[in-house]
Amino acid sequence: MEKLLQVEYIDQSVNWPTGCESVSTVMALRFLGMPITVDEFIQKCLACRSLTMKNGVQIGPDPNHFFIGDPHVDEGSFGCYAQAIVEAIGRAKKLYPEFAYQPVDLTGLATETLTEKYVAAGIPVIYWATMDMEPSGYYGSWALEESGEPFIWKSHEHCLLLTGFDEEHYIFHDPWKNNGIVRHPKELVQKRHEEMYSMAVSFIPETK
Repeated sequence: MEKLLQVEYIDQSVNWPTGCESVSTVMALRFLGMPITVDEFIQKCLACRSLTMKNGVQIGPDPNHFFIGDPHVDEGSFGCYAQAIVEAIGRAKKLYPEFAYQPVDLTGLATETLTEKYVAAGIPVIYWATMDMEPSGYYGSWALEESGEPFIWKSHEHCLLLTGFDEEHYIFHDPWKNNGIVRHPKELVQKRHEEMYSMAVSFIPETK
């Protein structure tokens, strides 16, 4: 059995080198009927803040609510986590109130469950794993602005759009390096997903 959603592919490489979360989200939104562009999503919907230095200590926002840096540039930019994308989609819905879906944070669910409940039903999943499914590690750290608690950013953090599956693979629209539609072994995908805290976001139809 194979399932692959016919999603429009968008490459992040040229214009949004650290914009994998935004590009994957926009691919999903456009597939579901919202005619938003990547730049519109970043400029009007995504909350972005950069790291700063205070008394010799690097200070930064919580990636659960902010994109760290600027998706248009590589240096000094990191990314964001699932809840930040849910909040950004909420802002996008205000721009396009006719959009008929609500975002849902699916962090913690196994990939098999995501494919069975969402992809098989025709809804893609915004999915955190790693670049080319390489192992993650330490990349950087800062003190969170509000609490002062230390925060560690893992290396190779990446966001893809889960759009299909077959017997042995999960299938993604991968915006990084113009990778296009890629297949990775199921066990490896689940391992990398867990390394990135099993974060995922998808959509449920609105009930009017």
